[in-house]
Amino acid sequence: TNTGFLPAAASGLFLLTTTAAFGEDPQILEYADPAGAYVFSYPDYYKETHEFADGTGDTIGVRAEMASPDSASTEEANIGVYAMEPRGVKDLTEDNFEAYVEQFKKDFEPDHRIKFVSSTKTEILGQLGADILFDQKGFSSKVYSLRIIATVADGKDYFARCVYTPGHRDEFAYHCQIAAEYLSL
Repeated sequence: TNTGFLPAAASGLFLLTTTAAFGEDPQILEYADPAGAYVFSYPDYYKETHEFADGTGDTIGVRAEMASPDSASTEEANIGVYAMEPRGVKDLTEDNFEAYVEQFKKDFEPDHRIKFVSSTKTEILGQLGADILFDQKGFSSKVYSLRIIATVADGKDYFARCVYTPGHRDEFAYHCQIAAEYLSL
């Protein structure tokens, strides 16, 4: 499935595919970008994701998987953290919050399959951020949830981009929140 896009100026910091492994309290591990640009903490039930499907190449993030309640399929959420040059809003404040959200809405505007749902204020990188939710129709009739948690920090626009499988927004919201809460530069 195609799970959305952002402008070509966006560069991926890491990708993590997560699905819930609820139950016991996990040990928290740390993933550090090899170039030293960021650090991300994650539960120990996640596994490293490598550049190539055969498990070789650079580590590009972490993932976890969970069988659906009927064990018929594997449910997942794709979560990536990105940085790009700021657009119109160079410093997110209470006064320009709506203009900041509008920038992300315009990013997805050309794709008629993506519809804005809501936005709320949150915290990311220790400061004001935007938590923006879209619905995205897949190539089938399924509708995915696309969530962006973003802010402007150190001269860059940083955001966690999360795509949840249909009908599992509530189950995976926790994992997207972990990506936003534990991200540090």
